[in-house]
Amino acid sequence: MDKSVSAFSMVSSAIRAIRLSSTVQLRALSTTRPPPPLREDLVCGDRAFDRDAWTNVTPRVLSYVGRDLHRSRGHPLWMVKERVARHFHSAFQTNRGYPVFSVHDSLSPVVTLQQNYDSLLVPKDHPSRKK
Repeated sequence: MDKSVSAFSMVSSAIRAIRLSSTVQLRALSTTRPPPPLREDLVCGDRAFDRDAWTNVTPRVLSYVGRDLHRSRGHPLWMVKERVARHFHSAFQTNRGYPVFSVHDSLSPVVTLQQNYDSLLVPKDHPSRKK
């Protein structure tokens, strides 16, 4: 059997199998789909940033920016943040009982390469810097 005929029959079977509310949904393999076109800028909050090949923020992630879920009392993210802060406040205190650190939770969610790597002393050849 020819490979192209076999692949065609597999795709045909997959198309028949993928049905939702009597609507056929076609999905291409990620290796065959061209990358989406890059938009000129990325808007996060009230600031616009240049979008490039390294930008990895999806629209869904952007929909959560500005909601401050980690600062909403009772939200699971707030509970985890408070528990971690409470632990460090109790574990690391000065002689007078004051904490030796403070919590900064209203910083911008957008970080530069310098903030993400250089200020943390990540070497230039570290695997985390690879795309």
